[in-house]
Amino acid sequence: MFKVKNGPSRLGCGVCSAGLLALFLTLTSRAGVEEMDLARAQMLADKGDAKAEYFVGKSYADGTGVAQDFGKAAEFYRQAADQGNVEAENNLAVLYADGKGVKQDWAEAAKWLRKAADAGDAIAQYNLGNSYAHGRGVATNFDDAIAWYRKAAGQNLVSAMQALGELYYLNEGVEPDYQEALKWNRKAADLGSASAQNNLGVMYQDGHGVQQSDEEAAKWFEKAAEQGLAKAQFTLAIAYSYGKGVEKDRIKTAYWLSLSANGGFHVARETLDYFQASPSALNDQEIAQVNQMIKDYYARHPGVKGSGTLLPKTSM
Repeated sequence: MFKVKNGPSRLGCGVCSAGLLALFLTLTSRAGVEEMDLARAQMLADKGDAKAEYFVGKSYADGTGVAQDFGKAAEFYRQAADQGNVEAENNLAVLYADGKGVKQDWAEAAKWLRKAADAGDAIAQYNLGNSYAHGRGVATNFDDAIAWYRKAAGQNLVSAMQALGELYYLNEGVEPDYQEALKWNRKAADLGSASAQNNLGVMYQDGHGVQQSDEEAAKWFEKAAEQGLAKAQFTLAIAYSYGKGVEKDRIKTAYWLSLSANGGFHVARETLDYFQASPSALNDQEIAQVNQMIKDYYARHPGVKGSGTLLPKTSM
């Protein structure tokens, strides 16, 4: 129907990407003291209570009840971490990785992650796996990365399952193993990971580890697209434009291209502009229909990021 410019990798690929956005996960729990008010937590922290020290540190990191202050967060995290509090060890590591409240120090981050990971914390195990996968604070070692991801995945951490699926599917440092990639991507996808759902779509589209099926690929792309994954929305739009695994549908092509473009996928914006300048362009009535579909989507998914810019009328 129209040409598509080459864009970024179709995979979710948080591991195989060179980018470090959200490389580490932070813990959100407050170690069993959620019911404690900040004043009481501060009093207990002053007496050396590790859980309270973690609670206060998390409050400063989040800006909950106090002005956000990463320096103070690091101070309280360290006090708790020195007592072996694994949540504090992990979150202190993240501060060192991000250079928030402390001077960025990947080796120091890896040191604290190792402590928490050895103690069995799943998020720290996942984060340490990322350290080995990216060579941050430790030498790059994919065997060690996989070992730590497996430990975290064994505790049902979806991010670790997704990481394993990506490493086994497409990573220069790991021998491809489509069956392992399929296993871990499916586990993560079944637990709701949009990136893993997208990755499954790619595997079905390419016939890697599974029998090639455009229909099955489209099904998984739609699951990821509905959750707001912009690259899956783009791929699904292309499927509708060519009728690959779905019936050709100009309305749905424009709808998914618009959502993908709103989500920041620049190739989608360029393709949408090309689409609207082509003989397949929508008329004003069809554009109004797409705009209503977009509004309905954001109403269903208020947490999905997007500019909210709607497809313009042909007269504009």
